Amino acid sequence: MRYGGLRRPTTTMVGSERTCSATPARVAPGSNELATVIEGTWYVGEGTKFDQAKLKAYGPGTFVLIPSGIPHFIEAPDRPVVVQLTGIGKWQTDYLEK
Repeated sequence: MRYGGLRRPTTTMVGSERTCSATPARVAPGSNELATVIEGTWYVGEGTKFDQAKLKAYGPGTFVLIPSGIPHFIEAPDRPVVVQLTGIGKWQTDYLEK
């Protein structure tokens, strides 16, 4: 199955979050974030401010879709986590918290 189209560039990244690594609230205005958790547990929450009570755990093999423009934040408190992120078009992250 193809996502996007032949004329739109696709960006794919595989990244690792260190233990206890948390990111402030952010949005990806240009593209949906398609994430697959490869190793560890990835915590994702929705909102304009980081709130640990809103985090949901996603384990290995889990697919997560974060729609473009939705404020969200992430954390990896247990151990390092490996996540594959894919988006269509220009990859951009705008942080809502400084």
